[in-house]
Amino acid sequence: MKTLFFFLLSLITINLSAQQVSVSEQIPLRLDSRFDIVGKSKGKTLVFMNKLNEFDLMAFTDDMKMAWEKEIEFEKKNPKILGTLASNDDSFILFYTLRHKNQTFLKAKEYDYMGNLVDTTSIKDFPNQLHQPNLQMYHSPDKTKVLLYEIAYNNIKTVFVYDIQTSKVLWEDSFEEVSLSTNGELDQIVVDNDGNIYLILPKDNFPSKNKTHYFEIIERNHRASKKDIYTIYLDSILTYDNYFEFDNLNQNLVAGGLYSTKNRGRAEGTYYLTIPKGSPTDFKITHHPFDQATIEEFLDKPKTKNKGIDETDVKETLFRRDGGALMISEQVKLSSRGGGSAYSNAYGRSGRDYFYNNLLINSFHPSGELHWQRVLHKKQYSYDDDGAFSSYFLMKTPSSIRLVFNDDIRTGNTVSEYILRGDGTHERNSILNTESEDLHLQFSRAVQVSSTELIVPSEYRNKLRFVRIEY
Repeated sequence: MKTLFFFLLSLITINLSAQQVSVSEQIPLRLDSRFDIVGKSKGKTLVFMNKLNEFDLMAFTDDMKMAWEKEIEFEKKNPKILGTLASNDDSFILFYTLRHKNQTFLKAKEYDYMGNLVDTTSIKDFPNQLHQPNLQMYHSPDKTKVLLYEIAYNNIKTVFVYDIQTSKVLWEDSFEEVSLSTNGELDQIVVDNDGNIYLILPKDNFPSKNKTHYFEIIERNHRASKKDIYTIYLDSILTYDNYFEFDNLNQNLVAGGLYSTKNRGRAEGTYYLTIPKGSPTDFKITHHPFDQATIEEFLDKPKTKNKGIDETDVKETLFRRDGGALMISEQVKLSSRGGGSAYSNAYGRSGRDYFYNNLLINSFHPSGELHWQRVLHKKQYSYDDDGAFSSYFLMKTPSSIRLVFNDDIRTGNTVSEYILRGDGTHERNSILNTESEDLHLQFSRAVQVSSTELIVPSEYRNKLRFVRIEY
């Protein structure tokens, strides 16, 4: 086990047998500032800084020294930044909207990794609107398609897919007939590499003798103007939480999730669902109840009488090379202090406590049968910070995955990792110690910039720093 010590306010690069760590100088950060870690190309890591009325692009070398900084200019003042997307190794795209009178204009700027403007594209106009549309943005796994949509008044509006490779809108459609009422709220929207989308709507997800819980899935194919609607009945189970993703290699819509049978307040096991594209009636679902030992280990309650687990979110689903999948769940608890309005913190809000605890990892065979199940232990507690420094970062390598996280939510803390292999074996290592250094690492906002590197932001006392970890 190696321990790594940082030195206050210094620019450092430290070599270990396992990893190399570099830390940038401090950058002043206003309360209204935002940033995106864009990616890495030609030895430079780019960061886009959004200061609401000022926009900058920063480039960092491998030892996290700032190589250059350039101002990003827009056609009009006060653009709304939707996000950045590094679609290839030569350039990245910045998506934004501009407002003029009663019109909103959605545009994209493409920059190379020297910060030079390559092209500006007008994607779509929104005329005669009193308010600027609140667009949500997601991209396909291969980063070639961008899904943008708006939800207003419990309806899905303005759904379209933009093709990065052709710089054109691939298709546009209206989903206003889809009501997002209490009994039919939107669970998730998935976009695949071809630009098809899948709206997931849970239905009748409550105990009933007369109704069976099911998913209504609305598929919009980019080659046809019609929508395909199909239902997936879930036998006798209720879904506690789930995560959908499209397996582009095997052409399946896949969900990993937690289920219960009577009481949705607790999950009693895991389920795995595969829906073949073009043949939804051939879907397969398997469910696997927890054994008591797993419940006790995950809840850290030996000899508990609990018959399930609670306050647990399915974070992500990863596809295995053989067509199976890995599902990662995390126990997340939020509680208020002071009895609602009886207590307010410095920002005038009621105080909140955040607990991000153990991880549950499930590996499924392509058939849906459970391959293995593991509990990875961690305990993270913080208050009044929206849980910004809790949870974990998942780093993928060809031979394993690494789950990196703060042991404690404080400055002067140890950073640990779990190395998880394909057969379920794992080991825990301490990789970093921030003692005597003003670092407060946000692993939930880290970005993997290569097969061996990740960039982690640190925010502490209105100072921003970036930490590069290379294995």
